[in-house]
Amino acid sequence: MKNKQDLSRRDFIRNSVMAGGAVLLSGVLPSHAQTPIFSAAENSDSPEADELLRGVSDIHLHAAPDSKARLGNELEFARAARDAGYKSMLFKSNDFSCHDRAYLIRQELQGFEVFGSLCMNRVHGDKVNVFAAEKAVTTTGNLCRCIWMPTQDAVYQNIRYYGKKEGVPVVDDNGRVLSEVVRVMEICAEANIIFATGHSSPEESITLARKAREVGVRKCVVTHANSGIWKMTHDQIKRCIDLGAWMEYSYITNLWGPGNGTARFRADE
Repeated sequence: MKNKQDLSRRDFIRNSVMAGGAVLLSGVLPSHAQTPIFSAAENSDSPEADELLRGVSDIHLHAAPDSKARLGNELEFARAARDAGYKSMLFKSNDFSCHDRAYLIRQELQGFEVFGSLCMNRVHGDKVNVFAAEKAVTTTGNLCRCIWMPTQDAVYQNIRYYGKKEGVPVVDDNGRVLSEVVRVMEICAEANIIFATGHSSPEESITLARKAREVGVRKCVVTHANSGIWKMTHDQIKRCIDLGAWMEYSYITNLWGPGNGTARFRADE
């Protein structure tokens, strides 16, 4: 079994797309492990480009620079994805904007489509920040293509993980979508970009999907609806689909544990 540092660029990029980049990269790398995981870039038209990956668009990928250790940086990942035959990729950071960096990466990788996004975590304030969303969609290059509701600072996650009702809320005590969240939905609708539910609870995600449809959002995505504390029932998934939402699935939960591609990672990490 190869360890994390021994993974080739080709092996990792294959595993990454099968696993769902964001979950694979989120919180699983020791802070001291900083060795680059990719070899030198190859030509995307070479035989090395994998037909399985050709045309793939990854819309949920965490990479450095970030406030926690990641397996590689955004430029490395973008170059590797291009060489593997990807069509495009969208980066995500729980704490920082990355659509501005996507603009710079595109200058380096001419012709490859790289996008960024924005997460409404506490770094932007104690509630969903409408002003941050407005600025994100007007940043040079028009490359912010997704605004996520709170992830690491979601109230639901804090309750389930720590037993504390704190964080950045998306609904009030009566389960109604907060006005600032509705305004961000409107911004996403106006810009025709993705509104993603983040680490909201399954029932909150259904509520958000319903409101997003009312507001006119055309690209509502329910975030990793098949993993961890966000795992939805068949009925909950059907309700979201009936509301016009897209379901984001992660394959990583099938790759954890002994005998699998990420044997050293625990399922609760």
